[in-house]
Amino acid sequence: MDRERVMARVEQLLKEKHMSMNALMKETEISTTMYQWKKNASRDATRSPSLKSIEKICQFFGISLSYFFAENESEENEVKTRELIAMLSRLNKAQLDVLTDFLREFTEK
Repeated sequence: MDRERVMARVEQLLKEKHMSMNALMKETEISTTMYQWKKNASRDATRSPSLKSIEKICQFFGISLSYFFAENESEENEVKTRELIAMLSRLNKAQLDVLTDFLREFTEK
């Protein structure tokens, strides 16, 4: 993913989660990196953000790399569904029963 797409995705996530760029830069300790991405948008256009920086951004937002790289809402939903299935597979019967009851109540409203 090139720098422009990473920045666009970061800005989209900031808007969705009602967070600021300053909070992101402070929390992830990549303020210099983010500043350079914006400042040098036209210079050195072949350089892409490092995976390490993108992982820090994902941790800040509480999302997976797959979700970050999803191209559209449908793909984002597929990623979320796979992540939920993976989480469900780690639950014991009692936990599944509680979750099932909650979801039934939640979806019946």
